[in-house]
Amino acid sequence: AMVASTMKLNPDFLYTCRQIAEQSPTPVHFQFFIGAARGLVGLQVTQVVERYLGKWATVNLQQGYIHYLQQIANCDLYINPFPFGNMNGIVDLLSVGLVGVCKSGNEPHEHIDQGLFERLGMPDWLVTTTNEDYINAALRLINNHEERLAIRSNLDGRTAINRLFEGREELFGLLVQDLHQALITPLS
Repeated sequence: AMVASTMKLNPDFLYTCRQIAEQSPTPVHFQFFIGAARGLVGLQVTQVVERYLGKWATVNLQQGYIHYLQQIANCDLYINPFPFGNMNGIVDLLSVGLVGVCKSGNEPHEHIDQGLFERLGMPDWLVTTTNEDYINAALRLINNHEERLAIRSNLDGRTAINRLFEGREELFGLLVQDLHQALITPLS
């Protein structure tokens, strides 16, 4: 499964998906679930994905939430789009018990998924920093069924989602408040 809004699709990610499909000994078929893709936007997204992936992909346009969850539950794993974070997609995918791979980078928008994976206690190799490592991690998940199922068995969807949202969110606000106060307080 690949769950994201239209803005997260890009040539680098789609080319990486193609390399995964070409290199995998296990047949691969990507199910793209694209939020906010209806009408002409949906047609354009479908054409772009098909241009890169052809027979290796199906584009599922925006649909009702329950049906969408049922559809992603039929998938074996997920791949996160990059370079942007995918928190909402990860929450949906966790809720049906899927595990996946992400790519991290130096920019804040590239680093979000790594933080989520670390909070969940996911194996380190599922967080990658290069396209080559991303491809290798995806191939490992695709082709090592027992390993993928073992990771899934340790991941309870409801508990995992709750873990993402636990903590003391007020600390960020307090830190910003302290920084602001330091800026407006005249130097003595």
